[in-house]
Amino acid sequence: FQIADRLQATAVSLGRPELRGSLVVGVIFVSRILDGLTGGNISVAQAYIADVTDEQSRARGLGMIGAAFGLGFILGPAVGGALSAWGYS
Repeated sequence: FQIADRLQATAVSLGRPELRGSLVVGVIFVSRILDGLTGGNISVAQAYIADVTDEQSRARGLGMIGAAFGLGFILGPAVGGALSAWGYS
């Protein structure tokens, strides 16, 4: 939380939008290195939700993050398999 606290959680979570959606291997490699160095963005996203929601809706917001995280685990392999079938392996 130290970087997120100093720079605001929004700035930290949106730090690499230019690297998303790239098919260039070098750019993807750099993106993964940066993601590994930051330890993922789940803690930043949770801090952001805790900052922008009131006490009444905080559990709902954090629950939606958890649901999205779980949905990624469910849909990720299917999307990866479909992309592999189209030649993105």
